[in-house]
Amino acid sequence: MARNEARKPLLSGVVDGVLSTGIGSLVLTIFGLLAFMLTSRWLSREELGAFVVLQLVVGFVVGISGVGTDLSVTKYIAENEHEASKQKILNTVVTFRLISIVITSLFAILLQRPLFNLFGGSVYGAIIGYIPILVLLESFYRLIDSVLGGYFRFNWIALLSGLSSILSFIFTIILIRWMDLGLDGRIWARIISMALPVILAIVFTRIQWKLELDFRLLSEVIRFSFPLFLNYILSFVFMRADTFIIGGFLGAEEIAVYEIARKIPESIESMYDAFRKVYFPFISDLFAKKRNDLAAGMLNHSLRLITFAGVFGILIAFFFGREIIIFLFSGKYQDSSLLFGLLMIVLTLNVIDYTLGYSLVAVGESNKPPLINLLHTATNFVGYFLLIPVVGIFGVAYAGIAGIIVVNPLNVHFLWRKNVLAEYSAYLKPMLVGAACYGFAEFLLPHHWFFRTSVVFLYVVLCFVFQVLTIADLQLLAGQLQRIIRKKSLAVEEERNPA
Repeated sequence: MARNEARKPLLSGVVDGVLSTGIGSLVLTIFGLLAFMLTSRWLSREELGAFVVLQLVVGFVVGISGVGTDLSVTKYIAENEHEASKQKILNTVVTFRLISIVITSLFAILLQRPLFNLFGGSVYGAIIGYIPILVLLESFYRLIDSVLGGYFRFNWIALLSGLSSILSFIFTIILIRWMDLGLDGRIWARIISMALPVILAIVFTRIQWKLELDFRLLSEVIRFSFPLFLNYILSFVFMRADTFIIGGFLGAEEIAVYEIARKIPESIESMYDAFRKVYFPFISDLFAKKRNDLAAGMLNHSLRLITFAGVFGILIAFFFGREIIIFLFSGKYQDSSLLFGLLMIVLTLNVIDYTLGYSLVAVGESNKPPLINLLHTATNFVGYFLLIPVVGIFGVAYAGIAGIIVVNPLNVHFLWRKNVLAEYSAYLKPMLVGAACYGFAEFLLPHHWFFRTSVVFLYVVLCFVFQVLTIADLQLLAGQLQRIIRKKSLAVEEERNPA
């Protein structure tokens, strides 16, 4: 009984946080997708490619400048119960990041052309001057986001991410469509969408910090962060190398097909970030208090619900992917529909892997994810070079599926060694239910929207039958939604009738 009582408020807090950050991530996903749709229509293919490469370069430089501290500061602040210690951690990490941001921005000015050449020579030389300012703004944005996560300020995280995406969408229309600034306008929309939230957070979050550098503490943080830094480098290569390999094997047209197919899974993956921002500080706090039983419960509960949602999305993608692609991106990209379904499988497997990996970091095993990611990356690259020449663009998806299958047992094994019992059944059960439903529809039913919609509903029903989804899950979600609505209503009432 005590365990259940402890588990309920814990899950309630997680759901509350996810709902708060999830609103921001949902807004981010919707307006980010809308901005991409408009950008792909209003810019030429070469301009769109140049903007994608610019974002890749900036993201790579920002990740290097952080040396992994942007993630570890969340863990260090969240698991520390003493305000004085929290403040010292905050001061030290923020001071270090300010120094590293300035140094990295200066290097970006000096090395901007070589950085761009790493990603190919077909981009416009005129836009490389934007790299330093984008590096500066994105570094500040990531740092603020991490600090807010450590203090469990999820409403602010939601507000900043939602505001950023809305501003990006609005200024994309203003600067490209109305002012006809083309690629420069799209870049300025990106700059404005990061600058204003950063300014808002600095002025109004009231998180106090001062210039202070505790070298002993900084050394400890960097030792913990360095494996995460290596993991970031591996992840960056792993996640973006496919685009350039496709270009080398198949050409620019197939890159366009691939980017369209991956855009929806990529947008959905940003929703996972809302969960990650809440899950990581909560589970870090549990491990710090030696509550491995509760941590394992949260992990398996999360894996079960994440996989349920992922398989639901996979069925939608395979049954209605062609109509979705045509509606969003026009009929010329309908060839992306099958690849869209395969990439939804990759997405679902990836978020399972991410959840296990973040749990390893939270338990203190920050050196394990880089090793796992190295094997994952190697498996993917072997798959790319073996499969793409044979099956074309679909080889990327098959290689991604194979990579996750290879490394998943390692994640589980390392957690078991720390007495965290991750359960295979938490994610295999919804996968098997979904596979049975897909096979039933594909081989026994006509290809008609009515039958396919019915099979999606059948999947949900079977998930209730096999305890993948429970009434308790829905009650918890409904209760938290009601609590948030009441909280918002009270806030509005207080504004109307101040004491």
